[in-house]
Amino acid sequence: MENLHANSHQLAPLAGKRVYLLIQGTKSEHAIPYITNVIRRLCRRFQMKYMGLATNSSEATKLHHLIVKKREEEKNEKA
Repeated sequence: MENLHANSHQLAPLAGKRVYLLIQGTKSEHAIPYITNVIRRLCRRFQMKYMGLATNSSEATKLHHLIVKKREEEKNEKA
């Protein structure tokens, strides 16, 4: 088990990374549940953090604010 822990970064080099999903297109509303499901599963598999989805400029603005907030939190944790 120690060996697995020691190599965990090699097994999941994106572990802990945040994932923000942007989807656009004329028929995207039909595909969104499927795309989101795949991305969430990938995030779980590779130990990433699914943060949210944007399909329009209003939702993208909200995600942008979330990104800025998370960066500020990280900056304050390091200080």
